[in-house]
Amino acid sequence: MKKKLIQKIIPLQMGTILFVFAYIFFLDFRLEAAQTEFVIGVWLEAAPGVLGYTEITAHTKFDTVLSEISLMNFNTVRPSNLPHHWPTVVKDFMTLAKTYNLKVILDPGEGHNLMRYSYQDLQANRESWKNYLNATVTDRFKNYSSLLGYSVIEEPSIYQCFDLDGNPVSVSKSEKLARWNLIVELLDELDPAHADYTVFRDPSWLETAVNTYTRKGISYDNYPFEDQVAYYAMGPRNEYGWYKRYQAYNEACQSQYNVPQISTIQVFSGGGSPWRSPKAEELRTCVYTSLAAGAKGVILFLYMDAIYGNKHDMYGLVDANQIPNDTDLHNEAKDIAAKLRTLGPTIMTLTSTTGGIITGWDSRSSVLTSSYQNSSGVKYYIAANKDPDPNHSSITYSLPISGSNYIVTDVYSGETFSADTSGNADIPLSPAHGRVLEEISKSITVTLPTASTNWVQGTTNQIQWTSTGISGSIAIRLFKKDNSTYYQVDESHPYYRPRNYMVPTSVPAGDYYIQVYQGSVYGNSENFTISEPQPPRLCTDLSILNFTGYSGETLTGTFKVRNCGGDTLSYNISDNQRWISLSSKSGTSTGEWQTITVIAHTSGLSYGTNYSGPITVSGSGVSSKTITVNLRVRYKEHVFYRDLN
Repeated sequence: MKKKLIQKIIPLQMGTILFVFAYIFFLDFRLEAAQTEFVIGVWLEAAPGVLGYTEITAHTKFDTVLSEISLMNFNTVRPSNLPHHWPTVVKDFMTLAKTYNLKVILDPGEGHNLMRYSYQDLQANRESWKNYLNATVTDRFKNYSSLLGYSVIEEPSIYQCFDLDGNPVSVSKSEKLARWNLIVELLDELDPAHADYTVFRDPSWLETAVNTYTRKGISYDNYPFEDQVAYYAMGPRNEYGWYKRYQAYNEACQSQYNVPQISTIQVFSGGGSPWRSPKAEELRTCVYTSLAAGAKGVILFLYMDAIYGNKHDMYGLVDANQIPNDTDLHNEAKDIAAKLRTLGPTIMTLTSTTGGIITGWDSRSSVLTSSYQNSSGVKYYIAANKDPDPNHSSITYSLPISGSNYIVTDVYSGETFSADTSGNADIPLSPAHGRVLEEISKSITVTLPTASTNWVQGTTNQIQWTSTGISGSIAIRLFKKDNSTYYQVDESHPYYRPRNYMVPTSVPAGDYYIQVYQGSVYGNSENFTISEPQPPRLCTDLSILNFTGYSGETLTGTFKVRNCGGDTLSYNISDNQRWISLSSKSGTSTGEWQTITVIAHTSGLSYGTNYSGPITVSGSGVSSKTITVNLRVRYKEHVFYRDLN
């Protein structure tokens, strides 16, 4: 038997709070609200005598503790035994949690009291008890934005019920679960936006609860690291080992396998208790295998040492001064919480594609894995190496995916792994590590040529594409639009580099498309045209250029020349007037406009005279163009001054 500690204050009347603190194997159980955020949490023993505060010093203690929890990348805290008889203290805790962006799973206190009453009594007086819970619980807490949910009781299998006089009584399994579920239902009716996280330690009790009552969330934990358990063994080879216990929880939830699950993981040791702290690698293995088993959150038990009087009962991640008890374990918890913040949003979108069946529970299997999909039908795989021993070598897991035309990408690292011809992707897994893998269909998209493209026989043109999941070499073909003929452009070209292609004159003019392919994966361009080369044709943008200015001025103007036909145009420019000069007298064009500057010199020309002269643009095999240049030289006004003296 594992050691258990129960600290209780027996209620004598309905307003009194019953505290129960217990630990061994817990299951966080969520009913009401659909979970939307991946829970990354820690359990905090928050009783005043354990955490070490008074009603006066509570704010300072909470501020220090919650700020450190937030800095460790957690997003949720589960305080056990908050003093509800100090309502301002509980309010302060909830407010500070919001300040540090933490959600709270709250022990509502009064839920414990109702467990004293039989199911028959609770059901007969349902509305009265509902009003009572509304006044003592939901009205007080439901409006806190930091509230994630409630925890009506802890560990139903060992929860001690009392009669109205405070005497312990024996209650059957079915009666106890019926009482619990009715209280949960009442809270759900009063506050459907927040969940109930009742803690289960026994898979058989969980199975009964899941098969009897409709759930909106299921979570479970596992504490396998006893003193006698060798490091990296993941617990004894019986029902208390990590994998045996987890498999039992997983199978207990089969009837509602797609309900979100939260895994509570051991990070404590006990002073005088039979547990040791896990190694950092053991913690990481617990987290990744929880993800592979479908967990939608993890809670680490316990954050801070639990000290009862002078007795150091449990050692958590940190001591009473928030100094790490084990630096490696503390750093690992912080690091894995940061990774889960990245992975969590993706994991929360996934549902099982295997009916909740997890592969690899058998001790002969080295990997725990299952497949999932999101609401868009995109497939995911989560695989975890079950071996935490850092002295062992990495393994390669052959993951069967949807076919050879697919790849999987590690959601966290971005690494990609291609499938072989059998549709298996080789996934490297280091000890104590796992991967969340997104399946992506290989694809090629040709972006050039487009529908507006025209290639001319004998010219060089560029082919461009983008790809997903493609590496190595690709091949390229030029197809006639009707698929009657194709031309092999390239049989082996780097997948990442555009391809320049000179269209052979033997390719007839017509409509075509480009296909870029690798194996059976291909992408086609839009249909475009290939045409025969056209002769060059000379074009200018104007035929007359006018200047007006005074004698002695230098005047400038421009005109443009281009090839408005095919091929390449070579042209010459000439003039026959001494007062005209040109910036260029020759050039070539394949279609682009080229600007020519004309300079008109007025020096030495007569006032009031109009001049004119031609500029001729000519080329071999093309019609010439003439631009007439007109120049008018204006009179200058003269002012004569008379010497009046």
